[in-house]
Amino acid sequence: MRRATVSSTRSPVQDTAPSKPGSNSPYITEIDGIRALAVIPIVLFHFGISGFPGGFVGVDVFFVISGYLITRNIRKENEQGNFRLLQFYGRRIRRLFPAMLAVVILTSLASILVLAPPHLEQYGASIPWVLASAVNIHFYNEIGYFDSASFFKPLLHYWSLAVEEQFYLVWPALLLFCSSRFRKPALMGLLVAIALVSLLASEYMIERDAAAAFYLMPLRAWEFAIGAVCAIAPAPRPQTRLGRLMALVGFVMIAMTLVLYSEHQRFPGVAALPPCLGTALLIRYAQGSLVGPLLRSFPMVHVGKISYSLYLVHWPLAVLYPYWTGRPLTSFDRVMLGVLSIVLAEVLFRYVENRFRRPHAQTDAVLCKTRISVSSFTVGILASSSFALVFAAVLLKTDGLPGRIANTKTIEQLENRYDGCLNAKPRAQTGLDCKLGSSDAPVKVLLIGDSHAAHFVPTWLRLTEQHAYHVTVNTHPACPPLVGTGMLYGGKGDRSLEESCFKRVEHWEQLIASGDFDVVAIAARWSLFFEDVEYAGKSLDRLYLVDRSEREPDQDRAQQLFAERLSATADAIANTGARSVVLSQVPVLGRNLQYCDQAPFLAADSPRLQTRCSGLVDSKIVQARLAQTDMMIERLNERPDVLGILMTDRFCLPDIQCTTINEKGLSLYKDDNHLSVAGSLFVASFVAPLIADFIGETRSDDILSESPAFQ
Repeated sequence: MRRATVSSTRSPVQDTAPSKPGSNSPYITEIDGIRALAVIPIVLFHFGISGFPGGFVGVDVFFVISGYLITRNIRKENEQGNFRLLQFYGRRIRRLFPAMLAVVILTSLASILVLAPPHLEQYGASIPWVLASAVNIHFYNEIGYFDSASFFKPLLHYWSLAVEEQFYLVWPALLLFCSSRFRKPALMGLLVAIALVSLLASEYMIERDAAAAFYLMPLRAWEFAIGAVCAIAPAPRPQTRLGRLMALVGFVMIAMTLVLYSEHQRFPGVAALPPCLGTALLIRYAQGSLVGPLLRSFPMVHVGKISYSLYLVHWPLAVLYPYWTGRPLTSFDRVMLGVLSIVLAEVLFRYVENRFRRPHAQTDAVLCKTRISVSSFTVGILASSSFALVFAAVLLKTDGLPGRIANTKTIEQLENRYDGCLNAKPRAQTGLDCKLGSSDAPVKVLLIGDSHAAHFVPTWLRLTEQHAYHVTVNTHPACPPLVGTGMLYGGKGDRSLEESCFKRVEHWEQLIASGDFDVVAIAARWSLFFEDVEYAGKSLDRLYLVDRSEREPDQDRAQQLFAERLSATADAIANTGARSVVLSQVPVLGRNLQYCDQAPFLAADSPRLQTRCSGLVDSKIVQARLAQTDMMIERLNERPDVLGILMTDRFCLPDIQCTTINEKGLSLYKDDNHLSVAGSLFVASFVAPLIADFIGETRSDDILSESPAFQ
């Protein structure tokens, strides 16, 4: 879903505003206060503390601040005749890289103890991109339908640091070139034009590729340009009534977006204008205003000073701690992690960030009595980067150090033998078929549907080992296998999937009408198309089941349309002489269980492994949530040509929590709603006799033995 899974992890990258009076550009205390105004909600948002659902807009605040400070400092030095491009980049490296590398190394060491091999391998793949200041491009390209969620990526927050660094590569030369050819009014006009073009492009791309608008620097450039305009515009008259009002308006604009926005906000685009313009107003008018004392207060200024370090350390904690414990954060956890983040940020700021900030600067007496030379700094940066790259290479070469996992061989055996085939090209009109079993088998089966059909591939592969079935699989993400239908996004999902879904349903209808199959099996996450859905405790964009000829989303009509088209699909299959198998959806859990059974240094029978793989939704909640779709599917069993199979009662016994792990210590789920291979084989254990009885006993002459990994 090119959002994406677009995860809202954003970082406050500070610029090189001189931290003390007396330098080339004056120190503005309120700037640090504005930084604190942004970073505090970001941290609270990522730790799940209520009150700031729009805390992610903090990165936009920092983009404006960076555009302002970079432009102001470059113009000041250029006017004095002492701007040097290499010196500028040297300061950038000193400012950003020591703390960045320190957190990468510490996070890498912690990840060895926490992450499962697939996630550790993904982590290793992101390290070179971080060092190349291009990790935003890496995460943009990585987004996909089965992309692991943001809470499995400890370095995801570095994307915005990469955006800033890419801005730094372009902006100095462009600014100097334009400054030498345009007077100040014309230069401001040019910056406004750049901002408008970038903003319009961002707004345009949100509907077409939301991830691009989120991650890519050219579509964020307008935010930096707003700050640049603030730096070039004539200084405002101090302490006027209008100025005090503008500062208050700016503060309210930021505060309102922090409170009123949420992760479902159509963002960035035009929606990012309020926090960006609010930041510009505070930069211009905060001094001497009503909000000035707040921004100049010691707590706000101090948090602003350590905001870069605070952001760098808090996100790995927000990812690795719940990953390690195997449960969502409690109120105590949130407070504890918040305090720990501040402590670590203080240490990182004092002993790393501030120590290396300026070349040849006298360090704090507590740290060191000598000066830090350029050569020693360079050696330190190169050594740290080399260590990180070697570490990444080891993770990629070894597939995430699987030797740390007790049941690695069992998991690999299942994955290698029962590999799924979720369609790799969902936008193709007909897609790619996946064939299971012998082509000479007398019973031809067609399996169609969305990813909840794809996760039953190991189920059907097991059945082909036991019976003479040949199964053709054709799936499409988030697409209903119901004749005459399609889906529409109710939010900011990938619109290209909508049209490809309509085409895929038409293709499925052609496959059914061909009469080449004895059995047509359909499966989907049925409730996805007409109710609010959640993924790991967070609401997702609504999907609408729609009539292909009308294409009008109607929530009230969706359930009726589902019942009608489910029956019509069974009719269409019956008209060819085939039979229908309708698989209900499996229970949706309370959190993502991806690789929960691959816990480093834990035995397969460890009680903590059981805790890590335990769902949070009890059976009563699941049964109530799936009651409507299960009832409609069960009603189909009144027809002799249809077999409706319900999953709920098999996974969730009455009055207890749902089953999420088997006796071998293997998780039945790969996230919060898709089955793992072990889970799909669990389904095979109870659907095999039902399907065999429905179709008629057709045992294979060469039945493969049961997998020793899962009985």
